Amino acid sequence: MYIEEFWDFVVWYMDKNRPLPPGTAFDPYREADFQRRKAEGFPKPLYGSIIETPEA
Repeated sequence: MYIEEFWDFVVWYMDKNRPLPPGTAFDPYREADFQRRKAEGFPKPLYGSIIETPEA
């Protein structure tokens, strides 16, 4: 994995304005995270990333 790809994954995980990354580890938190972002009007991501994410 290139450093840019690693950084983009870290940004994806840490950016509170992006949906949670895929995977079962995040499933218990996914709905609450979606509802929080929805209530905030789906704000734009805090950081740029080459990884496309829904609502970003």
